[in-house]
Amino acid sequence: MTQTNAYALADAAHDPELARLRTIEADWDAKTRRHLQDLGLAPGHRCLEVGAGAGGVARWLSGQVGPGGKVVATDIDPRFLADLKADNLEVRRHDIAVDPLETDCYDLVHCRVLLIHMRDPAAVLQRMFAAVRPGGALLLEETTGRAGYGVPGWRGAAAFERAEARYLAMLAAIGVRMTFGARLPGLLLGLGAVDVGAEETAHLLRPGPQIALRLATVRALRAHAVASGSFTEAEVDEYCALLADPDLVAVNSPLISVWGRRP
Repeated sequence: MTQTNAYALADAAHDPELARLRTIEADWDAKTRRHLQDLGLAPGHRCLEVGAGAGGVARWLSGQVGPGGKVVATDIDPRFLADLKADNLEVRRHDIAVDPLETDCYDLVHCRVLLIHMRDPAAVLQRMFAAVRPGGALLLEETTGRAGYGVPGWRGAAAFERAEARYLAMLAAIGVRMTFGARLPGLLLGLGAVDVGAEETAHLLRPGPQIALRLATVRALRAHAVASGSFTEAEVDEYCALLADPDLVAVNSPLISVWGRRP
């Protein structure tokens, strides 16, 4: 993620940040792969993976496009991409908000949970759309800003929902545009994209890696949460206790996948 924007964990320590990125991959890579295949991913394609993170999608794309294709994996901080060693895969240190980017070049362009951290996400979207060759496709996966909720019957459900609302308010206060995903279909249509579609997905939350990730993130952002006025110290403690509850049953905030083609 670009450090010229609002990425609150840009200076996170190596091991916790890698664990966070790999948990995101475990949650969402299967969905991403399905959409990319539905968009016609094929051997020989040129693909751009923006904000490549820990490299899971880029590595998979490299295998899909084969020796006749090319994958460019970009990130402002490519420290987790060093093990991507394939002849058809280029790792590029790149700030999508300001650094030059090819135009009319790629058969597929993808990003996931990237635009919400941009100061001007609509401008970044326009740059990525321009990178797609005519007839090529763009897949964007971002949050919609709807809070997760506790499943009725769990004793912590109501308190969890209050804490989730505070969590979203805290992210908004530090510049994360959690609602931006809901704008993507309209923005793509406004750019002239065709065959625009969308699918929204939310996951059941139970004790395990997903909750461990959220708990670690809340702890890492504790100072931001209190400084923004979104949480008191006691409310952060209550949220952490809810996330650590072995009986937790909740549904997380949804991720929307939006796609379209450049005519």
